[in-house]
Amino acid sequence: MEDTKRITLSLSRTLRAFIDTEVERIGHQSASEYLCDLVRQARHKKGVTMARDARNPGEDTETSDEYWDRKRRTFIDQLLRQADARENRHTPKTEPGESSNGEAVPA
Repeated sequence: MEDTKRITLSLSRTLRAFIDTEVERIGHQSASEYLCDLVRQARHKKGVTMARDARNPGEDTETSDEYWDRKRRTFIDQLLRQADARENRHTPKTEPGESSNGEAVPA
């Protein structure tokens, strides 16, 4: 579990009342849980996730739309290359002027 740190916030009565109402409405256990949820939602919306790899546990890694677009393009390119390779293995080689079934093609 992630190490937690305490922070202190100064809120107007109006803001505190709003938070208390939301905590009850949504079903959170506390104002702290509600605020942590808001921060996680904001992080997700900005495209930031926690990267937990063996080299840098807990390090933040930004995963922007551009990052995922590059990942998708790379994946699609790999799939297309694999499909082309499979197609080339199963397509008989033809000589110029010859159809795939070996018949002569009129010039």
